[in-house]
This record gives sequence, structure tokens and C-alpha cells, in this order.
Amino acid sequence: MSELAPPIVDVAELPDGGRLLFGEWPGGGTPLVAIHGLTNQHRNLAGVAAALAGERRVVAPDLRGRGGSSAAPDPSTIDGHARDVLALMDAVGVPRAILAGHSMGAYVAVALAGRAPERVAGAVLIDGGVMLAADVEAIVASVRPLLGRLTTSYPSPEAYVAEWEGRGIFDGHWGPVVRANLGYDLGRRRDGYVPKADPRAALDDLRDIAATGHRDRLAALACPVLAITAEGGMAPGGPPVIGEAELAVLRAEVADLEVVGVPGTGHHTVTISDRGAAACAAAIRPFAARLGD
Repeated sequence: MSELAPPIVDVAELPDGGRLLFGEWPGGGTPLVAIHGLTNQHRNLAGVAAALAGERRVVAPDLRGRGGSSAAPDPSTIDGHARDVLALMDAVGVPRAILAGHSMGAYVAVALAGRAPERVAGAVLIDGGVMLAADVEAIVASVRPLLGRLTTSYPSPEAYVAEWEGRGIFDGHWGPVVRANLGYDLGRRRDGYVPKADPRAALDDLRDIAATGHRDRLAALACPVLAITAEGGMAPGGPPVIGEAELAVLRAEVADLEVVGVPGTGHHTVTISDRGAAACAAAIRPFAARLGD
């Protein structure tokens, strides 16, 4: 992928006065509504959208407290994000969609599908949507290194990229998809560049995921589900986010489930890399066809 097709960027007004910035890639068929992860933004799934460009309309919001959208409410919750995405669908004329959520976005997709099943043709859960750990603070501690960057001011975008290079997460995956994501991540402030994600909202959402009965929500899903899993984890050499125990829960609770693994990717690069984005798009195409679209 030599260049990444940019989205059309617009803003939707929400019923409570909030605003969601979103990216849109034109196409046909049942639209794909793409929902990003915990500290990300609509470019989280830009590679997937670009791979489907012209085939399928893709709408991807910055959730509240991220990117160019309004500040998150206090507290920020998964149900709140689901309500916002449903309002976005109303605002942009999407009566029914295939939902694709990465990481935290998968929990939002499950919540939205439970809230408005008639609006959801199918759900694509990308390396998220099922959590077994019950120790909330242990979960927070596991992602604290990534959350730490949200309170850091960087002297330049290059310094931000250099920090990611030092983590090794994108080793072997640097390309247009990674650079488009990291380039949108930052906002200019007087003292430098700061990630656009609100750390308070991210912590709220993480704690909400850990405290809410998402297994019950999975069992209540009425739509077909495609689970796309990464081979690796949050960091190089780490365990996968969706391992055998999590897959067992999905198989036990979801009546209509398909599982596709993406070798050679981790939790971030399963969507934020040329290879991962292409693999996700390749899995979504036949899933959408099976839904009758």
C-alpha cells in the first residue's frame, strides 16, 4: 500500500449537544461502522477502510474524549459510546450497519448491538470484546505504559514517532497505515504536541469494561459475529489478548460465530499496519457476503 486513501472528514451533532468528528470512505452495500480502541481515533481502522475503498461505505467516529470530538462525559462509559455511535448512524443516514470494533471498540459494538439489534446486521470484534480478568487495577496497570503517553508533551511529531519506535510494537510494520494513525494522534499545544485522547476518559472506559457483565451481553447477541484475533499481544512477546480461554467464552456464548486469526500481528498491528488491515478487510468481505450483502 503506497498511499492511504484519506477519508472525508465531517462532524455530526449529537442530541445532547455533543459533537462527533468522523471519517467516511464512500462505497456501496450495507455500511461498515468502524469503532476504534481505548486511546485511538478514527484512523485506527483507516487501513481497513482504505482496503475496502469503493466496495463498501465506511463511517468511523472519533469517540468522545478522543480525536476531534467533544469532551467525554464524567464518567465515560461503554454504553455512552454506544448511544453516541447510534446517534451518529442516525445523523449520517445509516439505518443498518455492520459494526467493526477494535479492542475497546469491540465492547462498544457489542453494547450497541444489544441496545438496537434491528440496526445491526453483524458484528466484527477485532481483538477485543471479551475480558476474563476481574482485577480492575491489574488491568489498568497492564496498559499504564500506553496511557502514560497521554499526559506527555512531545517537542515534535518526530519525537512521538520515535517513542513508538522504541517500544518495538510496529517493528516490521512501518508503512502508510501506521504513519497515518500516528500523524493524526497528536494535537498542537503551546508547549508542544499532546495526544488527543483524554486519559481520564480512557481510564473510565477501561474500568467500565472490567466492571460490566460483558459475557452476558455476548450471550444476548442476536446477530452473526466475526472475531478477528491477533497472534501476539499488547507488546512484543506478550500473550495474545484473545487467547484460548477467551475464544472458549466466545464459542460458548455466541450462537453464530466465525473466528479468523491474523498471523504475524499483535494487538495494535492487527488493524494499524498494512498487513493487518488487509487481512481484516479480507475476512470482512466474505462475512458481509454471508449476511446477504
